[in-house]
Amino acid sequence: MNRKIRRRNFLLGSAGALLGSGLIVGCAAPERESRVKSFALSPEQSLPGEDLWFATLDAHDPFAANGVVVRTVDGRAKKVEGNPQFPINLGKSSARAQAGVQSVYHPDRIATPLLRTGEPGSGEFRPISWDRALAFIADRMGGGAGATFLTGRLDPVKQRLLDSFRLWSKADHVSLGPADQANLRFALRQVYGVNSLPHFDIARARSIISFGSDFLGTELSPVAYSGAYADFRGRGNGGRGLLTQIEPHMSLTGANADRWLPVHPGYEGHVALAIANELVSAGLVDAAAAERLLSASGGISALDAFAPDSVAALSGIPADTIRELAHEFVAAQPGLALVGGSALGHVYGDQIAAAVMLLNRLVGNDSLPGGVNANPESNWEHMRAAGPAISARAASALADSWSGGAAPDLVFVYEIDPVHDLPAAGFEQALAAAGAVVGMGAFMNETLARADLVLPGAHPFEEWGAYLPEPLRGELVLGLQQPVVTPLTQARSFGDLLIAVSSELFGENSVLYDSQQSATKNMVLAALGLTPGDATAEAGWIDILRRGGVWGPDLGQAQALAATPAWDAGRLRVPIFSGDAASYPFNLIPFQTVGIGTDPQTGAQPWLQATPDPLTTMTWKTWVEMNPEQARAMGIQRGDVLRIQTIAGSADVPVYPAPTIGPGLIAVPEGQGRNFSGRWNEGRGSNVRALLPDLTSAAGGMAFASARARISRLDRTTLMPTFELIEDPRNDAESPPVKIVNG
Repeated sequence: MNRKIRRRNFLLGSAGALLGSGLIVGCAAPERESRVKSFALSPEQSLPGEDLWFATLDAHDPFAANGVVVRTVDGRAKKVEGNPQFPINLGKSSARAQAGVQSVYHPDRIATPLLRTGEPGSGEFRPISWDRALAFIADRMGGGAGATFLTGRLDPVKQRLLDSFRLWSKADHVSLGPADQANLRFALRQVYGVNSLPHFDIARARSIISFGSDFLGTELSPVAYSGAYADFRGRGNGGRGLLTQIEPHMSLTGANADRWLPVHPGYEGHVALAIANELVSAGLVDAAAAERLLSASGGISALDAFAPDSVAALSGIPADTIRELAHEFVAAQPGLALVGGSALGHVYGDQIAAAVMLLNRLVGNDSLPGGVNANPESNWEHMRAAGPAISARAASALADSWSGGAAPDLVFVYEIDPVHDLPAAGFEQALAAAGAVVGMGAFMNETLARADLVLPGAHPFEEWGAYLPEPLRGELVLGLQQPVVTPLTQARSFGDLLIAVSSELFGENSVLYDSQQSATKNMVLAALGLTPGDATAEAGWIDILRRGGVWGPDLGQAQALAATPAWDAGRLRVPIFSGDAASYPFNLIPFQTVGIGTDPQTGAQPWLQATPDPLTTMTWKTWVEMNPEQARAMGIQRGDVLRIQTIAGSADVPVYPAPTIGPGLIAVPEGQGRNFSGRWNEGRGSNVRALLPDLTSAAGGMAFASARARISRLDRTTLMPTFELIEDPRNDAESPPVKIVNG
C-alpha cells in the first residue's frame, strides 16, 4: 500500500482568525475525502479533540420540549443524549432526538438561496446570493403590498420578532397546527374550561382507560409519558396499574395494555358515555355530583340514550365488558380516561374527546395526584406558549379564498408543508394564485418546491430559541435552545431574516433586537426580572445555558378547572363517513409511526426510515394492514400490491396482514409519498392523506379517520422490508439481502 502523509491548513476558532494544521494519514485519500474531514469551526473555548457538551432541545420536536445534551468534538455534533436535569423527559430521549445528529449533516439540506427556474413543482432551481434573495423579498414587500406568513407553531422568540415585523409591514400571519389538536382543545375548553393541555398524572394513577391515545408511541409527549408509565406499572403503593386500550387499530400503547378492545371506528365516545351510564345507574358515583356535571346536557337523563346494551350493538364491545370497565375504573382510582389517535379523526371527533374527558370528571379525579391537573400558564410578557393555530377547516377556507382571487401579493412559508399534509384543502392551487411565494426550511418539501424563492433555514442545532413545552408536568418549564455547531451551509435563522428585511425596508428603528440570539437572551432574562448586562443576570444566563432552561413550582400562574362542564352530551352523534358502505366496504385508518412521523425532516433521515414499526417491524415503505382472516378469504397474501380507492383518490400499496386490526378495516401509515425531501425519502411510498376527503369536525379538526375505501389486488407482489423472521418463500433467509429502493 502506498502510504503518504497529506498536510492541510484548517481554519480554527469561531472568529476564523486562527490557523491550525490537521493530518490525514491513509492510503492516498481523495481530495473530496480531505475536504469532508476538515476541522469545523470550533467554539473558541475548545481544544482539538476535546469533548464539549451543550444543553439544548430535541431537534425534531422542540414543542414536546425534551431536553437533550449534545456531545461535540472539534465543532462537530457527535451524539445526542437526554438531559437528566430537564423535568419533562428526565434524561430520556427518542429515536427522533437521536437522529438530530444525522439531520444536521444531511447532504440534501438546502445550502444556499435558490431561485426557481422551471415550472412550480418541477424542482428546477439555481443558487443565488443572499443579497439577491433579500432584494427579491424587499421588492415584493415594499410599497404596501399585501403579504402573509404561513408557518407552523413558532416559539416565543420567533413569534415576538414576527409580531414586531408585522407592525411595520402590515403582513398577516397564519399558523397551522397538528391535524387533531383542534378537537382535543375543544374538549378541554368545554369540559374543563382550560385552553392549554393539562397534566395527565399517569405516574400516580392506578388505572387508565385509553380511547385511542398512543401515549407510549406518538401522542403529544411520548418520551415523558413513557417515563410516567414506568412508574404507573411499577408503583409499590397500590400495585401494578391497570391499562385498558380501546381502539380500532392496535397501537404501541395497545400492545402494552392489559386489555385491548377493538371498537368500531367513530364509536369511542359512545363507549365512554356507556361507561358513564353504568357509573350513574349502578350508583358508583355520587348522583347529585353527576347531575351537576351534566347540567349542560339536561342532567343525568342525557345518559339514557347510551345504555351499555344499546352501545354494544353499535361499538362491537359487549355490554358486560362495558359494565365491567365502569366498575374497575371506580375501584382503581385515581384513574384517567385519555383520548387520541383515530378517535379524534372523525366528524364528531370533538364530541368524542369531550365524552372521554367527562369520564374523568364523573369519577372525581380533578386536581388530584393520579388525576387531571391544570398546568400553570406563563404570565411573562412576550414569553407565552404558542398561540392557537388555525384548524384544518379554517386552513381549507383560507386556501379557497386565495384560489378565488383573494391571494396576497406575497406568501412566506416557513417550515411547514401544507401541499403534502393538507392535499384536499387545495394549497397547491392557492399558492399558484399568489403574486410570489417565498419558502424557508432546512429541507425541500412539496410546498417549497412550488416557491419562487427558497431560503436555507437554520437547523435547530444551529440557532437560538426558547420554548414553553406542552403538555407540562405540573410546573412551568422554559426550555432553552442554543446552537451546538457552526452552520455548515448558508442557512439563517428565521428571526435573523426578519431583522435583515425589516432593517432594509423600514430602517434600524424598526428592529427590537440585532439578532435572534440577542432576542433570546434578552427575552429570557426579562421574563425572569433580570437586566441584561448586570453581573447577576450574566451569571444567571450562564446557569440557564448549562441547565438547558429554567423551571420551578413557583413560576407561572396557576389555572383553575371550571366547576361545571359546558358540554352537552346530546351533541354526540353516530359517525359520518365519506363514500357509501356498499361501494367502499372498508374503513381507512391512517396512523403515525414512531420513526418518521409526518414531518418531511424526519422522513429525510435514513435512521428514522430504518426504525422498525414496533408491531409489524416494517421499514422504509408505505404498507396497508388488514385482518389476516379477511385477507385469506379474499386470496390476498403478504406483499401483494393492493389498489386502495376512496372518493378522493387512489394509491397502490403492498399489504401486511396483521392481527392488529379487525375485519372491514385497513390501516396505512402516514409520512411517505414525497417527491422533494432528499434522496432517502423522494419517491418512496404513498401519501395516505391524498386519499382523504376534505372533512372536518365542527371544531375544525381534520376528520382523517372518516374515509371509506375499497381495495383490489393487482397482479404484482413486492418484498416487505421487515425485521422479523417468518416462513415466507419470498423472504427466504438464504436469499441475498433485499436492497431498499424507492417505492
